Parts: sequence; structure tokens; C-alpha cells
Amino acid sequence: MAGPLLAGEEPPLGIECAAEQGWGPKSAAADDALDKAKLAGDWKAAVAPARVMAGEQCDNAYLWINLAVFYARAGQASEALELGAYLLDKFPNQVAGSLLFEEGESFKEVQALPGFAESNLGRKLAARHAEREARNQKARAAVAAAPAAERPPEHYVAKEACPFECCAFREWSVEAPIELYQAPAGAKTGRQLKPGDEVVGLTGEVHLRPRPLLVGYPIEGETELGSAETIPVPVGAVVYELDSLGEGFVRFWYKGRKFEAPLATNCLVFDADCWSDYIEPAGTPVKNDWWVKVKLADGSEAWALSEGFGNMDACG
Repeated sequence: MAGPLLAGEEPPLGIECAAEQGWGPKSAAADDALDKAKLAGDWKAAVAPARVMAGEQCDNAYLWINLAVFYARAGQASEALELGAYLLDKFPNQVAGSLLFEEGESFKEVQALPGFAESNLGRKLAARHAEREARNQKARAAVAAAPAAERPPEHYVAKEACPFECCAFREWSVEAPIELYQAPAGAKTGRQLKPGDEVVGLTGEVHLRPRPLLVGYPIEGETELGSAETIPVPVGAVVYELDSLGEGFVRFWYKGRKFEAPLATNCLVFDADCWSDYIEPAGTPVKNDWWVKVKLADGSEAWALSEGFGNMDACG
């Protein structure tokens, strides 16, 4: 969610927010100039058009974070750190999300600058993460003390699962060697599919370990996407992530009932768009295996892990 301008505080570095916000001729021209600078790897030249675009769309977190990254790439560390401190207050969750990016413009590049830890930005980010860890520790303690009846099974199986948008059970291609099993997580059949084989996907199951999340913003979870029936989930509740439904939507477990909602995590600040956060320590193993039942060319049926199949996406 794009945050409004901080009350009584204009952006730093002499950047002005245009009176009329939105994509206009200046943004279009700046976008062209920015593309040329990026293609040439001229990061000093990239800064000026990036400033124009951020000023014309002051609530666009993506543009502002990119600007901070361009300052960092241009060797203007003090400017990148000053701007980053402002953005951490204005777009805390977007900054936290960008720190997870592995490709493209990532706030990791600002974090890697010399003097980051001692800067205002570094101190602010460390304090935010400490606050987050403290609240998550408290939630973990509450989960550990809760009776088993308030938690889902440690090993959860989502039946009839096709866990991404446009996922389709139909004729699938085989693109890598795939081991076949008698049942999900069962004994091997001794047979293997080879690249070039074709099968028919019949059904699937996701075997997972439910992951606990702390709720920091009240929501009304839909019992099914688009359903008028909802389940109120209050602040302070712990819900459990189950299987993916595609397009960022997930099925959750709460007090023995299931609801569907967008997955929103890594929240430094809770709001309507970032309503929950994983509470497990970083590095906790995630179990999420999608087993599929397939019909082979000879008419027999077997199970396999989903990796290695093609033509599963009906949207292309």
C-alpha cells in the first residue's frame, strides 16, 4: 500500500512533489531517459529522470525505492542513505519487501553501502526489526502454550489441490526424469517417467506443515473466494497458512475453520494490505510438497512429485 506524504515533511534532497500527481508528459520523457541510462549503465544519468518520476508519483513506493538504489549505484551513498531513512518511515513494508529481492532494483544495494549500520537509516531499520522480533517471540510463546486443539495437524494434507492460478489437470508433458510412487509419500513403483513422455494429470494433494502467522490488522476472511460468508479474525490472533490458491491467495486455518485471503507477510507495520506476519525464526524449514496422480500411456496410474511436468498452466 502506498503511503501518503508524511505529515508536514517533504521529501529530502530537494525533491518536490508535483501539484498534480500522475503519469504525464514529464514522466514519459523521464522514463525514456531512464531506460537509456540503465541500458548504458550510467547510474549518475539515471538519477535525474528517476527524481522526476518519483516527484510526479509521490505515493509510488516502487519509484522511490528505485531512486534510492540509483543513488547507491551512482556512488552517492549519503544521498541514498538519507532518502532511504525517509522511505523507511513512508513505505516501511515496501522497503522490507525490497530487501528480499534477488534481482532488479533491490534495497539490499542501499543496505550494503559503507556506513549503513551507523546511519540514521541503519539505526531505524535495526530498531524496526528488533520490534518485529520481540512481537513474534511473544506470539511464539503463546503458540507453544496453546492446547493442541487450537492448532491444526502438524502434517496437513490439502486434497484435490492444484495450487496456482490457471493450474489444470489435463494432458501433461514430461520435461525431466520423474520417479513414480504407489501413493503420496509412499513406496516407489520402480518405474520412472522420461522426458518426452506424456501423461494425464488426474488430481493432486499438497502435503504441508502449517505455518503460524500473527494477525496485526483485523480482517474478514472469506470461507471461499467470492463468498459472502466470512470469518472475523481479530488483532492478536494466530492463524496458520495452509495451501496456496494462486495469485497470492492462500487458505488459512483459524480455530478449526478455514478461510481464504491474500497472503501478506514481512510486515514491519501492520495495515489493511499487510495484515499478518510469519512468527517462526528465519531459516525454519518449510514443508510444502505437491503430489500429483497421473495416468500413464499404458492406462495405469501412479503418484509423483509435481516437479518436472509441463503444460500444467492453462494460461500458458
